[in-house]
Amino acid sequence: MFIDNQTNKMSLRPGFLRTAVITLLIIKFILLCYIFAPRFSSYVLAANLPNKNTVQLVLPEVYSLDVPFVTQAPTANWDRYHLETCEEAAVLMVSLFHDHVTEVSAPAIEREFKVMTDTETEMFGYYENTTLAEVQQFAEKVYGFTDSRMLENPSDEDLKREIFAGRPVIIPANGQKLKNPHFNGNGSTYHVIVITGWDAQGFITNDSGTRYGKNYRYSYETISGAMGDWDGSSGSGSKRALVLSF
Repeated sequence: MFIDNQTNKMSLRPGFLRTAVITLLIIKFILLCYIFAPRFSSYVLAANLPNKNTVQLVLPEVYSLDVPFVTQAPTANWDRYHLETCEEAAVLMVSLFHDHVTEVSAPAIEREFKVMTDTETEMFGYYENTTLAEVQQFAEKVYGFTDSRMLENPSDEDLKREIFAGRPVIIPANGQKLKNPHFNGNGSTYHVIVITGWDAQGFITNDSGTRYGKNYRYSYETISGAMGDWDGSSGSGSKRALVLSF
């Protein structure tokens, strides 16, 4: 803008008009960017994020949960009753873990076993050699687990993912195939243990079948070869695992 000395009036140069228009366009562009840029950035970010189903979880080489250990014979009385309480011991260990209980007395363990075996007898007519599905049912009834899932034919990585997410895993097995030197004789043909972690050598477990069972290590090959649900005569049925959570 300039003042015409002859007319004493303000006039606009053509160049100034172009500058003003360009300035207005720039201001408009900046305002539009301010309004829409965050939304656009969200679209771009969402478009470039991997699908949650395809995210590859990188598991550590060594990992374990501090799951309280319970032997199935808490008073060292390996009578017929306690030879059959590995399922109850496994469920109790997982329950204690989720309840953040670190220690429990032998009398308290026996009371919990009694509640579970009574419940099983009421539900199934027996407490011995319960299948993993039956373990799931009585565990939900006794301890109120609301997020229990069965894993069919789980891989090593499937088991690790559950543990890494803070969920110990219960597996059935043919106890004789575990080849645990601390078992009486060759061990039972049906056994249930809790997997609590892993390292380079194999899985870390809480095995209630021996007083040396806390953090007991089995090779990956041993767990894979021994895993099997109760098939009516031994732990040679389908390979599956149970996750109990709230």
